[in-house]
Amino acid sequence: MKVRLTENQLRFRLDEAEVRRLTSGKPLEMSIAFESGAALTWQLIPDPEAMHVEASFADGVVTVRIPGRHYEGWDTDDRIGFELKSEKSRGPLGVIVEKDLPCRH
Repeated sequence: MKVRLTENQLRFRLDEAEVRRLTSGKPLEMSIAFESGAALTWQLIPDPEAMHVEASFADGVVTVRIPGRHYEGWDTDDRIGFELKSEKSRGPLGVIVEKDLPCRH
C-alpha cells in the first residue's frame, strides 16, 4: 500500500493482492516505526454497513472506513479507483483509493 498525504486529502494506492483483500472484506494496515518507538499506522477498513466514508486519527492511527458500495466488485471491474469525501472532519477530507497497476510496456 502506498500512501500520499496532501492538504485535506489521503490517497491510497493498492497492489492487486491488496485490492483482492479489501474486496473480500478484510482490512489493510501498514505502519512506519520511528526510532523513538512511536509508530504511524494507516488502516483501510471495508465496512459493508457504512453509508459514508469515515476517516479518523487517534493514538497514531489513521483509520478510513469505506462503504461497501465503493469496493464491492472492484477487483474484477474496470474502475481504476474511487474518490470519497468525509464531511465529518474540519472541512471536507478527500479520500482517494486507486489500483496501483504495473506498467505494461
